[in-house]
Amino acid sequence: MANTYEEFITLVRSAEEDVVKGYGGNRAAATRARKTLLEARKALNEVRKEVLATGKGPENGGETPREVSAQLASE
Repeated sequence: MANTYEEFITLVRSAEEDVVKGYGGNRAAATRARKTLLEARKALNEVRKEVLATGKGPENGGETPREVSAQLASE
């Protein structure tokens, strides 16, 4: 989970400069910011899935992370 979270943080930080430039009217920077933030959104969803899988382990009546991953892959 730490790697996915770090990836999310890195993506958000890397988008910061382009977001500021995009608000200033730089259309190319705005496009880069949107692309990077979309990647960050995907990474955040992965972090969320990992957190949910961790919190609902078999000892709490949930499934193992491997079972959750298999279900997500089949959807």
